Amino acid sequence: MNLLLVQSGSTSNDRLQMELQAAGFFVETTSHPACPIQNEHVVLVCLDEDWARSTAVVEAVRRSSDKPLPILAHGPMAEWSLIQTVLDAGADDYLPSPCQTPELALRLQILVRSAIRMEGERAAAHQDERLMKASAQKILAGMVARAAHDYNNLIAAVQGNAELALFSATLDPATRRSLEQIRTAATKASALTAQIQAFARSRLGSSTLQPLSLSALLDESRELLRVAVSRNCRLIYELQPGLPLVNGDPAGLRQAAVALAIEASDGLGERGGEVTIRTSASGGRVSLEVGDLVPASTDAPQVRIADAGSFMNAAARESGLAAVQAIARIHSGTVQFERGEVVVFRLSLPAVETGTSPDRPVRSATVLILDADDDSRRAAHRHLRQAGCVIFEASSAGEALEVLNQIGAVLDAVVVDPACTSGPLLARLPDLRIGVRVVAWSAAPEAEALRLLGGLAQEYVSKAAGVAGLVTVFEKNFAA
Repeated sequence: MNLLLVQSGSTSNDRLQMELQAAGFFVETTSHPACPIQNEHVVLVCLDEDWARSTAVVEAVRRSSDKPLPILAHGPMAEWSLIQTVLDAGADDYLPSPCQTPELALRLQILVRSAIRMEGERAAAHQDERLMKASAQKILAGMVARAAHDYNNLIAAVQGNAELALFSATLDPATRRSLEQIRTAATKASALTAQIQAFARSRLGSSTLQPLSLSALLDESRELLRVAVSRNCRLIYELQPGLPLVNGDPAGLRQAAVALAIEASDGLGERGGEVTIRTSASGGRVSLEVGDLVPASTDAPQVRIADAGSFMNAAARESGLAAVQAIARIHSGTVQFERGEVVVFRLSLPAVETGTSPDRPVRSATVLILDADDDSRRAAHRHLRQAGCVIFEASSAGEALEVLNQIGAVLDAVVVDPACTSGPLLARLPDLRIGVRVVAWSAAPEAEALRLLGGLAQEYVSKAAGVAGLVTVFEKNFAA
């Protein structure tokens, strides 16, 4: 057992050191109480009758240790009030002298054992707290996902009926404007709900990285970012079009953007201000920058973001900035903090060697995507919406039937994984209005996929080709 023997006065403790070594301790001695404590298991501080100096020595020893190391103070018998000052200064126990060395050794061993037990109890309590938090977060995520799913179905009904009503040629201008406002609001609500669902379902690093446009992802996330930041903060977007693609997890990158936007928003304080969200590309990398426009001066206490600039400090480890670090590592990226004329966080990601963001427009086709695989469905949603489509999602044949019953009259296309179909759904597809295209999107061979759909599909896209094949189909059939 390693023991640090600290000498407070001028009296030599060589004999005590030898006796403790004979009792089985490996003893290091020092007369400097502020010396670094590294591998010691316990500290013995030998005091004299100068109680002010003794108290200062114990305080210095306690400060020099970055962990709760047990300290035994050993000194002359005195009044309780004097001994209490030493205990209040940081000593865990006090043993009056003179005493026999075996008694001193036993007291030291008891202190070490007690410290180990307390450390174990603290670790167990911390682990229990982490498990409770993880369980609560899981329950909350499930509640959010279910509520968002039900809410999305209600929004789909509102949007679908508004679309259906707008087909009437007898609407007066005022009614048409009201219906268009309802449709626009429902579309925004549906997009926001889809993003909330993605947050609730996703686990950091659980999704397969896929080529995506960072600018398009942020553009789709405007509603989510708007509700995440404080009301007195205004977001300014500088999203460069046509950037190289990056291999990314959409949910993770969206989470990183939200975390940085919240930090920048909070940093502006109660007075609020503007936060810029920009994308750029240089040297084979694509960057997301999030920054407030308040000068980063040390006499501006409202700029809290400047104090959180070091991603390595203890506070950041418990905040959203720690998640940003993890997301950056998953994407082989880097995170930087710059404090100059403005305060800026920069997330830099390696660009995909070939390929740029799709920019060929598709007219506003209304599409239902049926796919049980969350990642595939969300990827199709994102790319088709980026191409100009209005998207509804279903993860099962039952959900798809609900959507068809509500808005089937306004659908332009149904993208369906044949593995998710059912008899009632296949029976419903021929009832859709003339011109609706059914696209089989499957990992199965074309002949097998078309057979499962009973010959109802006009197009086949292999999932091995990714979402690019879907976009090509819609560019061909629904060109603006």
